[in-house]
Amino acid sequence: MMDVAIRREEEVLILALKGKLIGEPYSAKFTEAVKNAIENKVQKIVLDCEGVDWINSTGISMLLSAREKLQLAHVKMRLSAINKSMEGVFIMSKLDKVFEIHPTTDAAIKSFA
Repeated sequence: MMDVAIRREEEVLILALKGKLIGEPYSAKFTEAVKNAIENKVQKIVLDCEGVDWINSTGISMLLSAREKLQLAHVKMRLSAINKSMEGVFIMSKLDKVFEIHPTTDAAIKSFA
């Protein structure tokens, strides 16, 4: 199961992901949060992955889809605090070249400056 906690720090929307990123129907809250961010004209978003304990190919597709939708809406997106397992998946699949990844959420927020 996946959960999303939503908060703002100044002009940055932070989606703190928790649990397993395994796609629908478990990602409905995430998908809705991305849709709302676009509708509300958010310009900067951080996906805080500290609470993610598992990701599969469907979860990766979910992140890629969100990235595409956000890019089309001119929203800048960063990932933060991915664990070693997730980092390994991202490196093997070359997604570390696709996503801008930061070690902490604070570092991701500061990267927008």
